Amino acid sequence: MSITFDQYYGEFYKDEQGPFPKKLTDKFTLNSPVGSATDQFDRIWIADTGNNRIVVLDKNFDNILAVYFSDQAPFEQIDMPFRIACHPSKPWLYITCIGNSLVYVVEYDADLNVNKIAQFGGEEIASPNGIAVSEINDEVIVYVADEFYHDNPGGMSRIVKFDEMGNMLGSINSVSDGDKNIEILWPQGIDTDDDGNLYFANTGFATVVRCDKNGKGVNFSATGSPQINGLKIPRGVSVINNVMYIPDSTTNLVNVYNLQGELQSSITGFVAPIQVSQHSDPDNIIVTNPITPNVVISKLAEFDVLGFQIANILDTAGGPRNQAGQLNFVSSAVPMPLTPAVKPNFLLDNIDKNPFFFGMNFVTDIWRKQWEYLTSFNQLGAPTPKGNFIWNANPGQYQIMRWQEKDNKYCKPKDMLLPPFAGGLALDLYTPPNAVPFQLAPGTPLVFVSNYFTGTVNIYQYNEFLDELIFYGYFGGFGIAPEQMIQPLGIEINKKTGEIYVADSYNNRISKWKFNAFGIAEFECVFGEEGDGDGQFMTPSDVAIDDKGNVYVTDQYNNRIQVFSSNGEYLYQFGQEGYGADSDNLLLPDSIAYADDRVFVNDLVNRAIKMFSLDGTFISSFSSLSGNPETGGLWMPYFLSVADGKIRVPDSTLNKVNIYNYTLSTPPAAKSAKAKKAPNKAKPAKTKKGESTCL
Repeated sequence: MSITFDQYYGEFYKDEQGPFPKKLTDKFTLNSPVGSATDQFDRIWIADTGNNRIVVLDKNFDNILAVYFSDQAPFEQIDMPFRIACHPSKPWLYITCIGNSLVYVVEYDADLNVNKIAQFGGEEIASPNGIAVSEINDEVIVYVADEFYHDNPGGMSRIVKFDEMGNMLGSINSVSDGDKNIEILWPQGIDTDDDGNLYFANTGFATVVRCDKNGKGVNFSATGSPQINGLKIPRGVSVINNVMYIPDSTTNLVNVYNLQGELQSSITGFVAPIQVSQHSDPDNIIVTNPITPNVVISKLAEFDVLGFQIANILDTAGGPRNQAGQLNFVSSAVPMPLTPAVKPNFLLDNIDKNPFFFGMNFVTDIWRKQWEYLTSFNQLGAPTPKGNFIWNANPGQYQIMRWQEKDNKYCKPKDMLLPPFAGGLALDLYTPPNAVPFQLAPGTPLVFVSNYFTGTVNIYQYNEFLDELIFYGYFGGFGIAPEQMIQPLGIEINKKTGEIYVADSYNNRISKWKFNAFGIAEFECVFGEEGDGDGQFMTPSDVAIDDKGNVYVTDQYNNRIQVFSSNGEYLYQFGQEGYGADSDNLLLPDSIAYADDRVFVNDLVNRAIKMFSLDGTFISSFSSLSGNPETGGLWMPYFLSVADGKIRVPDSTLNKVNIYNYTLSTPPAAKSAKAKKAPNKAKPAKTKKGESTCL
């Protein structure tokens, strides 16, 4: 019984590889760029992480000067280049690569002759993220943020110290703060100041920390401690001209602090910024935006509009990823089944009971006949699929894209800018057992898309003749009332009953609806509340349903799977917090699917697709962190789907969809020793006072 990689789709880059220099145009696309740095000759180096390459531009983003791929010297076998730091006095660059746990040290000259002079890491670094180089009194220290270090007690991370050639000097496992220690969890971007102090984004705790080279905290006068709190998800910290820039990927802001720890301003105009670096012009900064995906040069004198600081963008590198076959923040991939024969509308049985039903069915039947007439002329238009393709939620392009598997073609239905589709992440299909009113193609599945920003689920129907998706309806709304949602994520529909379950992530609950014969989603109830007890959630992210109607929920920040009856009764849970690709350990599980009496879980931090029996017994997994598309590697996998012996996993930052095969054997009889079962009688999931419960 195993999971094996089969194939992928999603184009990485479309631009030419040379000769260089050549003019930078919108046809030059980046793929989740993370790191950037300005060298001694004012050139800007970019870690184009998703494309697995290094790009060099001139200082004004007018020309591409060089592109280095993983099969070219001096970057042979480079895998997911991430952050870049400059040596303070030598023409050297340090580049972290999280795919192979290495740091490359390269030397360059004015003519862009580049040679690798060292590489280090491997066994000494589990996951090198941020990097900073300090030179004080001829002592050079290279700091590397070991984001997912596995061996610290309690699962904490660390900062590792090296000399300039990569010889390990020691590590900072925590920062002393008087008589207590500040733990380090998932550190990302880091930097140093002129005094040699280290700053790092302690992302797992949503803080920024300052310490000396030995890990002793250096207080900010504004906070009275070595920490700056009140951040959302800080992705880095950069010290430029004695000012701190802290990009926050949740608020889309770059927060500006002085070295006393006082907030000076917050600059908007970016999309999930991840790193700020120094430009050769002291009035400018460079900001990477992996989601957009682009890198921008911004003037420090931002615009003030109604109290908001708006970034003054001067230049941009990275055109929109809208060329044929390119994906942008792909989040769902669901196969479209062949269109079955449609059953007559059950409303016909009610004609004698209510004249309203007769009128509705009459209009719907005319609509259906018109549809059949139009499709009879389909040969006059472009050929369209009748199934056997994959719907992809592609919110970075505000689109749904389909990929036709039989000839590896990417197809974008026309008029796919579907407001309010911005923020549409999770996707599921449902074929009503009987034709519903005003459905253009009865028997064709309706497409349900949860919208993270609006708190709604939008419903579309596919028009095969016009090759378009057409808006059908929506349900939900932004808010905390029972029938509202905030930041909904995964959605799953019981194909037998029409019951709809949505992970209402911000409200820490599951929202249940029912799609009725009138084509309307009726609200039924919610279950769950914030917490870590049985039936409680910390950001539930996805839902799956087994053949008995039981509901499986990825309780993401509790690092577990919880199982409920169809009415929200808590049954049991499985999984436990921890690193490990070949176990039932979980770290931020963000997606789940059911097929063939198995449960499939996307274990985000462990970069693993895991297979469990229904009782929670771990069976098998596939795990790989790599930017090489041929390996099936993952970076930020999102909502997986499982059907017909295949697992489809979209990677939202590598911008591809991986397809895996899985094999089955007899389910293990033993129950997982770590599965936490309910008492003799199942109990309802806890719900906030005043909410509509399912029981």
